[in-house]
Amino acid sequence: MMPVLQIILLLLQMLQPGQVVPVVEVFQAVQAGQNPVVVTDTLAPGLVHYHITDSRGPWNINVLEANLANPSVRLKVVKAASGDREALYAMERTSSMTRRYAEKTRVGGAVNADFYNMENGAPVNMHISDGVPLRRPTLNPGRSVFMMFEDGTPDIRVPEMQIRLRLRSANLNITGLNEARMENGLVLYNSYYGNSTGSNRYGTEVMLRLIDEDRSAGRLTLVADSIFRDSGNTAIRNGYYVLSAHGSSYNGINRSVSAGDTVRVSYHYNSERTIAQAAGGLPKIVCDGADCVDASAEKESVRRAFITTRHPRTAVGISENRDRIFLVTVDGRQQTSTGMSLYELASLMVDLGAWHALNLDGGGSTTLVTGTKVANLPSDPTGERPVSNAIIILIDDE
Repeated sequence: MMPVLQIILLLLQMLQPGQVVPVVEVFQAVQAGQNPVVVTDTLAPGLVHYHITDSRGPWNINVLEANLANPSVRLKVVKAASGDREALYAMERTSSMTRRYAEKTRVGGAVNADFYNMENGAPVNMHISDGVPLRRPTLNPGRSVFMMFEDGTPDIRVPEMQIRLRLRSANLNITGLNEARMENGLVLYNSYYGNSTGSNRYGTEVMLRLIDEDRSAGRLTLVADSIFRDSGNTAIRNGYYVLSAHGSSYNGINRSVSAGDTVRVSYHYNSERTIAQAAGGLPKIVCDGADCVDASAEKESVRRAFITTRHPRTAVGISENRDRIFLVTVDGRQQTSTGMSLYELASLMVDLGAWHALNLDGGGSTTLVTGTKVANLPSDPTGERPVSNAIIILIDDE
């Protein structure tokens, strides 16, 4: 039997924006005693907002369904800003991120994305915006990431990433990205990291000026403008990268790089295409149209209590043919909405039509925005919480 929520959402396609759906009769005909009410609103061609209230939880659910087959709809992973620029170490409300982008283009909506360090705002997992990586994926264990490839196709998988450095006389593997340099490390920094590398003087740092960039192929061409040996904390200027080397990497860089040399950097992933957008979460909760919470939680080292306890939740889902994206929030810790376990969330995502789905940061972070206004009821007493990053739907009007 088709899930009840799928039946309701199919009926919604015949309704006018803002119309309240009298679904009680439909629901009772399928499964007595359940009475969700759904309000649908077409925010833009290819983008629909569903507000679902369900007394069974009770649950207050918000869904953004984006049709990627519509050429005006595109998704972007956005990092929180510090001052006038987006930064790895920054926190910002999801609605504030949408307002920033609304100054340049039409914003359809957004949800908060990855778990993060609440002291400095760094996301836990991989972050890529418009083909520019800010953070590498987690290792040991690897954890799932929502991503958009450069051709606009979405995916959810545990990513792997290598950063390769091609020099005049050597090819090296870069061991870190926008992170503290460790023993024998070779770390690449871009301006998202901050004003300087923060490293000590026991290494070599190379200031690299960007001269060409092919984001669709994940390739950078740079020139070594300055080399600072036995030096650290190099300034990171806009339009520049800094390469920081220690120990064995220090020796390799000193032998292989001179001022004026052309340096090439390339990003490589365990996918057939270059990743354009990426934001992490955990765990993956729907695989091939079915609940896969337990299997994913074991692989991604997720605590049992996190799975079974009802919390406010945020999730992202992908349809079977990868032409629709579902951004979903379930409010919690409130009398009108108790939140969901990951099993309940997986069931909801399947009912909505997700073939693959990923749990994102929930709790007080759970936020869904339509346009630039918060549509759900965040659970923190202070209201909407500043977060690390967000998945935003942009509308390119003709």
